[in-house]
Amino acid sequence: MMKTNQNAGNSFTGITEKDWQLEAEKALKTKPFDSLFTESIEKIILKPLYSEGDSEHQALPGEFPYVRGTKKSAGWRISQCVDGGESPHALKRKLDEAFKRGQNSLLLKEFSSLESVEDWKEAFNASLCSESFHAVFDFSSDPAKSAVFAAFLDVLKEAETVSLEGIAGFDPFEGVLYGEQTLSGAEEEIEWLLDYTDWSAGKAPFVKTAYFKGEHFHEAGANAVQELAYTFSKSIEWLNTVQEKGYAANQYMKKMAFSFNTDAQFFTEIAKLRAARRLWSTIASAFGGDREAQKITLHSETSRLNKSKLDFHVNLLRSTTEAFSAIAGGTDSLHISPFNEIDGTYDPLSDRIARNTHYLLSDESLLSKVTDPAGGSWYIEALTEELAQKAWKEIQKLEELGGFKEAMLSGYIQDDISAVLEKRVEDFHTRKTEMIGTNVYANKEDRLLQADSTFSRSRLHPSSPFHEQLTLHKKGETALIEKRENIQSGIKPLKPVRLSETFEGLRLNALAFKERTGSFPKVALVTFGLLKEYKARQDYVTGILSSGGLDWTAFSSENLDGIGEFSQIILCGTNDAYLKLDDQLFHAIGKSGSIWIAGRQNSEFLEQYPVAGTLYNGMNIYEFLLELHNRLGVTE
Repeated sequence: MMKTNQNAGNSFTGITEKDWQLEAEKALKTKPFDSLFTESIEKIILKPLYSEGDSEHQALPGEFPYVRGTKKSAGWRISQCVDGGESPHALKRKLDEAFKRGQNSLLLKEFSSLESVEDWKEAFNASLCSESFHAVFDFSSDPAKSAVFAAFLDVLKEAETVSLEGIAGFDPFEGVLYGEQTLSGAEEEIEWLLDYTDWSAGKAPFVKTAYFKGEHFHEAGANAVQELAYTFSKSIEWLNTVQEKGYAANQYMKKMAFSFNTDAQFFTEIAKLRAARRLWSTIASAFGGDREAQKITLHSETSRLNKSKLDFHVNLLRSTTEAFSAIAGGTDSLHISPFNEIDGTYDPLSDRIARNTHYLLSDESLLSKVTDPAGGSWYIEALTEELAQKAWKEIQKLEELGGFKEAMLSGYIQDDISAVLEKRVEDFHTRKTEMIGTNVYANKEDRLLQADSTFSRSRLHPSSPFHEQLTLHKKGETALIEKRENIQSGIKPLKPVRLSETFEGLRLNALAFKERTGSFPKVALVTFGLLKEYKARQDYVTGILSSGGLDWTAFSSENLDGIGEFSQIILCGTNDAYLKLDDQLFHAIGKSGSIWIAGRQNSEFLEQYPVAGTLYNGMNIYEFLLELHNRLGVTE
């Protein structure tokens, strides 16, 4: 037997955080230790190292305050969206196919084919009479459809046993946030929601009807703190209405659900969902809710904010990491966006890949086997607490302003989100935030998704109270709805955005230029010295040009034959190589157009050799590319 001098009973020598810092400073050499700290979009300072002292012990999953989850078991509902706009029969066919392939929930947002109880019967009768049926019916764009749904359940329950759970509700503030609804219209929908929720308490006890969504803020550019604060502030506004009418808030809180989208900030998104559970347990407790009411129901969807029409298969990777965040954060149900969702279509391939991503995360990554896989991470625990504290302070600030409605009317919420969006766009244009295939590693020959699901719709508003429409639908009669267009709400609307839209515009213009002229817009690239000397800067410059759909022809500074054909010329070399420039060579290069230079230059150099601009790490590459497009006549 091999002998060893090791003693397993001896403990390791204790290493302190100060010891680690000293070693880190040695590795950093001339850089300060503070350079390891970063600031998130939420203005949270992220440390390079977290230890046990940075976090507090949390109760186990299923225990108050439910930060680690509202249940002790692991797993989530695969709630992929199904397009229900064709006909009840077509919807039934899609449902059968989805469940056949292993989907155990359904997300439905479009109900134009479900106008009557008979339509619902044709699409859902067999499904709802199964042993258990879980769904997320989001009626937010057409709240009146909740009355058709309610009538369908009433009629069905007279003959069948129905086992339905999940969400079948709407957010009464969605219309006014998107500028599709007046505030008085939103108040009417709040009344409708109260009646619908009251009806559902006895008829659909396991269905959540008051559905407060964070996506309105997230997709407009909000950070995690804003998304949490404004979403819960909406729910507080509604609960205040419940209490003002003399209802017991506890029962209504048990009928509430929330949704939050997850984006590329992996750890922040995990912490966001954990913070949501902490915040809701605090809010529910303040309104007198019991332990059951303090358990939040969470639905999640992967973000559209960072999805691109450029190199769009990369969207697969983005959605996968976002889904991982949602699952690790403890979502109850999840929709993973197909990679081409932003072109307004669902095709069988992208839909299948999105659905199968659930199975990969469940069966190969084994996320369905571990309850709260992020639990115990000092970083995530600390980040959860900081997000919750910041969001709570923002909720209190909104209360001081008079509540959610007053903050929305004054434009405070919209302006606050706009400021964050402006920072996001700046970071994207300067490559502080990178998007593969869009602002870095772009392929100018790449095919773009041709269409886009432009955010434009008509608001469908109930024309009469809930119980009136419920009675009409149960009789088989049609209830009227109001189609509201060009609403002048007087409230600044939120608009969903995608960060890649500006670069998509550049690339589309470059492709149109190619169609007109036969080639991409082109610039000249003049190199100085040996390849190994200018290669790094050349790669940087050509990477920027590709992001804007621009081509280039390379020239050596020693052979400029043909350079006169170019109106835009970029010099590329080391700063030492530029010192070899003389007036004659500079003017020979630039006699036919404007000169740009790779690398920062001092004022003395720029006085001697005036250039159109310099290219350097951290510059606003979008503004540079837009300027080149204008000079080259790319945009008609």
